[in-house]
Amino acid sequence: MAINMHTYIQLAHKQMDQYHQYHEHFSQQTTNEYDTIKQQNLSRGYHTIEDSQWFVHGLEAIVTLHDYRYTNTNHGYPHNHDFFEMSYVYQGNFYNQINQEQEIIQPSNTLALLSPNAIHSCCIKKETDIVFNILMKRSLVEEIFLRMLSENTILFRFFMDSIYNVHQNQSYLMFQCNDHLTNLVQEIIQEHFDQKEFKETIIVAKLIQLFAELSRIYSQQIEQFQTLSRHDKNTKEMMDYIQKNYATISLESLSEAFHYSTEYTSRTIKKQTGQTFSNIIRQIRLEKSCYYLANSDLPVEQIVEIIGYHDIRHFYKIFKKEYQISPIQYREQARKNGFFLPKQPAFEAIAE
Repeated sequence: MAINMHTYIQLAHKQMDQYHQYHEHFSQQTTNEYDTIKQQNLSRGYHTIEDSQWFVHGLEAIVTLHDYRYTNTNHGYPHNHDFFEMSYVYQGNFYNQINQEQEIIQPSNTLALLSPNAIHSCCIKKETDIVFNILMKRSLVEEIFLRMLSENTILFRFFMDSIYNVHQNQSYLMFQCNDHLTNLVQEIIQEHFDQKEFKETIIVAKLIQLFAELSRIYSQQIEQFQTLSRHDKNTKEMMDYIQKNYATISLESLSEAFHYSTEYTSRTIKKQTGQTFSNIIRQIRLEKSCYYLANSDLPVEQIVEIIGYHDIRHFYKIFKKEYQISPIQYREQARKNGFFLPKQPAFEAIAE
C-alpha cells in the first residue's frame, strides 16, 4: 500500500514548529550556544553541530524536514556534524555547497549521504521543495556497517573511503531512488512520525536494509564508472571550461575549444550530465545572479550584463519562473533574513 506522504509532510511541519519554538525559548535563556557558533565561525570559518542539538530521549536516528519557513533560501553558515546526515528529496531540489566550493544540486527522488567531516552549507529555494533529513549517530552507523562487513569487502570501502573520507575521495554519495529505495525511505519517515511501539527497532532494521541496498547500487556504480572514466574526464574538462566562460560561451565556441563538432559536444554533455547545454548555462547564470543580488549593491541591469544576458525582460522572466519571486524581491529577502554567501559559488554539481 502506498504511503500517504502528505500526512507525514504535515506532521513534519508541526515538528519543525515545535523545534522552532524550543529554539527561540532556548535562545532567550542562554547565549552560550550562539557564542560558541560565532567563535567557531570566526576562527575556523565553520561550526560543528553536536549530537545534543538534535538527539534527545536516547534516540539514535531521527527524521527532520528542511522547512521553507525556517530554512535559508540562500546558503547559510558553513558547518559540519558529529553525526551522519542522509537527505531525501521528495519533491523539488536541494542545494548543498560542500567545503565552501563545490555546490551539489540534489534533484527529486534522490538520496544523498553526507560525511560528518564534510563542511557544508545547504538551502532550499522554493516553497514547493520538500526535503527530509535522516540524522544518524556515528555509533549507530558504525554498528550497522559492522553487521554488514563480513558479507563483502566492498562495504568496507564504501564505509571507510567514501563515508569517512579516509582517502579524501568524496565527501558525499548520491543515489537515484528506484521504487524499492523510495519505499524504504518513506517507511522510515512513516515509522518516525507514527510514534508506535518498537519504532526505534524497526527504523534501525530498515536502515540496515537501506544501507545494504545502497551498497549494492554503489558497487554497480563503481563498475560503470571504470567503463566511463575516459568520457567522464572529457566531460569534466568541458564543464570546467563552461564554468569559467559561462557569460560568453556558446555551443559553437565550446566545441571549437575542444576540437569537437557541435553535434558531438551537445550529445556528450546530454549523455554525461542528463542536461542540455542551454539548461546548464541558464542554471549557472541564475546561480551567479543570486550571488550578486545577495552580496553586492550592483543594479540588476549591471548584474544581467555581467552574467551574460542582453535582454533584462527575458532575465526577469526566467528568474521568476525558477524562484517564484523577482530579482528585487530575492535581494530584499536575502538582506532581511541576513543570509549572505561566504564566497562566490562554484557550480560544479553537474561536473562530478
